[in-house]
Amino acid sequence: MTRPRNPVVVARWSELADRRPAHARVAETDLVVIRDGEVAHVLHGQCTHRGALLSDGQIEGNDLVCAAHGWDYELSTGVSRTDPCERIGRFEARVDAGANTVTVDENAVRAWLAANPSVFDDGELSV
Repeated sequence: MTRPRNPVVVARWSELADRRPAHARVAETDLVVIRDGEVAHVLHGQCTHRGALLSDGQIEGNDLVCAAHGWDYELSTGVSRTDPCERIGRFEARVDAGANTVTVDENAVRAWLAANPSVFDDGELSV
């Protein structure tokens, strides 16, 4: 695994409950962090359907499921199993158990956001 060029801490490893989504924010972008055993998944944190925070969702099998309307996204790809045309950003996460951190590359988050501007802002999240 490569090290992030501009690493930013998105979670404390010991504070992440296994398979329970947690909210993080990088570059004014909502993210969802999921600990899955010894692996961390970091995905864009808003559902493509109505912008609901995915950190309010739950894990079912290998999917993150939005609490608002049940839209699903595969943890390893960010692609919806229900509608493969729908996908959320996925960011390479680095776990450093010794430092108790999960990091992502802030530059990667900014690049993804520039290529995929959100149609939802914090004032428009809807359930």
